[in-house]
Amino acid sequence: AVNWRGPARNPADWSISSDFSGITIEAVAANPANGRSMTPGVRNFSGNFQASNDGGRISLNTTNGSLTFPGIFEHPTIEAGALTGDVYWTRQNGQPIVTFERIHVVNADADVSAQGTWRADPAAGPSGVADITGTIARAQAASVWKYMPLVIGKPVRDWLQNGLVSGTAQNGTFEIRGPFKGFPWVKDPKSGRFYVGADVVNAAIDYVPDRVSKKKGALWPLLTDINGRIAFEGLSMRVEADRAKTFGVDVGKTTAVIANL
Repeated sequence: AVNWRGPARNPADWSISSDFSGITIEAVAANPANGRSMTPGVRNFSGNFQASNDGGRISLNTTNGSLTFPGIFEHPTIEAGALTGDVYWTRQNGQPIVTFERIHVVNADADVSAQGTWRADPAAGPSGVADITGTIARAQAASVWKYMPLVIGKPVRDWLQNGLVSGTAQNGTFEIRGPFKGFPWVKDPKSGRFYVGADVVNAAIDYVPDRVSKKKGALWPLLTDINGRIAFEGLSMRVEADRAKTFGVDVGKTTAVIANL
């Protein structure tokens, strides 16, 4: 449905609403030379949208779709076996603000829910400011590296890819708050927070994996069969194991910390 009031080329008020199904939109990479921002791409999206001169809403009900974020992730496409939730946009003090409500994404790697906001702020640069929290019902430890943005340096992403060998995370939470230009806010912790914490089951960690050390053979004994809790904050990682094994020997409660990945 389409409604407007006033001249067609310059309406005083307008609105549009429609269902959509199987929509695919190609992603567009950012181009600093002309100031163009990155535009995410979507594949096989379904739902409903409403828009007006004041803002709008998209309600998603998608199965077997995907999202693509060029220049954000090393592997820019994120598969979504199921994606539901609502996205609202409007303007506040002349700047766009996007609100996410009841976002739920399920794929082979994870089952995650999120809510929060993203807003533009000239003082924060083109990437804007996030205030996003969520829960992790399930996640595969060996896949965590796929979802780390490129602003997390390659050495850290390499360690996550090779150091988190196996295991399942559950009952987790995450928090992303602050201007993205400072992500993960290590140099100025008061400006923002990046945190992910979850219970882990049957996890294994290789502290100094071959690919990262560039030396063959384990330089440090693997910690395996970990049952406990793992947390990432900024660039640090903390493992609090209720039980685990090393060299095949049972160990009791133990804590392992990497202060700077």
